[in-house]
Amino acid sequence: MRARPEKGFTLVELCIVLVLLSILLRLGLPAVQSMVTRARAAQAIGDLNVIREAAVAYHAANGTWPAEAGVATIPPGLAPYLPKGYSFTRNQYELDWQNWALPTGLPSNPQRLVLLGVSVVTTDAELGQAVLKLIAGSSPTRTGANQYTMVLVASTDPL
Repeated sequence: MRARPEKGFTLVELCIVLVLLSILLRLGLPAVQSMVTRARAAQAIGDLNVIREAAVAYHAANGTWPAEAGVATIPPGLAPYLPKGYSFTRNQYELDWQNWALPTGLPSNPQRLVLLGVSVVTTDAELGQAVLKLIAGSSPTRTGANQYTMVLVASTDPL
């Protein structure tokens, strides 16, 4: 009489599969995390562009720029120019409208009395660097401890 082979896997086979899976996971996880960070940075750049367009529309309608507002706060009067339900609070970052009055103008151009920008505020340095890399070639930038700012306009309009 022949012995029936047992069904199932041996402990050694299971251990080998688990080791292989852990190696694959360890190799693939950083790449996935990097892709998520780059996607989040691209979303932040999209948000900066939405806010820029809304600010330009606000300026065209009112003849002034939106007033300074705190982090994660939509400037007064800007909400009607933003998409419905738009928020300055996102996953992993917040947005901050910057409106700097320059009483003597820019050093290189004294007629520029206002400097406008939008900041991505995040404690995730990797996200901040990804945002900075995306905006560095398209517009002037400014960085702080956890703020990455895209300068939008240097205007001759006083506040």
